Amino acid sequence: MANYSREATHYLAFNVLCLDNNLILTTTKYLDWRVLNYVELARAYADVGALKAANKVVSYGISKVLYTKQIEEQDPPVPEGTKDTLIDALRVLRTQELKYELQSGALQPDAWRKKLEETFANNKYHRSLAIVECLQTNEPFATSAQGKESKTAKLIAAALKQMVELLKPDVELIKQALVQVHEKKKRDREKKEKLQNRDPDVDLDELLDRYKQMDAEMIPEKDWKFAATCVPIEIHVELVKLAFECQLWQEFEALLDPALVRLKFRRYEVPFLATIDVLMSASKLANIPNGFEKLPKDLN
Repeated sequence: MANYSREATHYLAFNVLCLDNNLILTTTKYLDWRVLNYVELARAYADVGALKAANKVVSYGISKVLYTKQIEEQDPPVPEGTKDTLIDALRVLRTQELKYELQSGALQPDAWRKKLEETFANNKYHRSLAIVECLQTNEPFATSAQGKESKTAKLIAAALKQMVELLKPDVELIKQALVQVHEKKKRDREKKEKLQNRDPDVDLDELLDRYKQMDAEMIPEKDWKFAATCVPIEIHVELVKLAFECQLWQEFEALLDPALVRLKFRRYEVPFLATIDVLMSASKLANIPNGFEKLPKDLN
């Protein structure tokens, strides 16, 4: 299969040079485009095996974003939209930095895991996104016997083992909680039937106390919902796929069962929307009112 990434490196590098030397285009308004150029140039280098060059591009991008952040902070207060843009830009580039450090062998899996946890200590959802991105590679090691023995494939497999160990407590917690929620719904239906029938042989006080005790033994909703936010089902399924491709059968089995439970009880974890309110703004950096979330893409 032809690899045309080499042909794109000069164009992308020139594009980066033009954007970073135009004063107007160095503002936060155009930061998403600049970050996209850094990421694509690094990916083009990675496609041709130049992982050190890819890492240098990402390091350069991080320095530029930090400089932009420093400039913005000199005129407080920084608008919320600007803060979000800067945080997201740093997340993307820090993730790319970790990815190429792992795949080039600059960081061994255990050191990579430690740096990953330190980088995203304040946001486990961003950590989960970074994990999946770091374990993605263009090497066809999943379908090639020779590829499975490559250095990158071995690093990815070792890193995936570390990640399964890291995320397993969260996915097991979610699995147990969803099963408990399902059992509670069955108990509630059973309780409703018994209260309606008013069976004289059933001590209602004892029955209600028993139901109350079982409800009290459930995993608190805020705990398992926080874990579900940190490790979304999409990330979970992607890790199952990676474990299968790397033929890590023990890790695959450890992730598969909780994933099947989450898919089966999907609507307990993510209920259907009943109503939704939509606000629009002509400004990209508009302040978001409380109770609203900014859509990452224009619906139009």
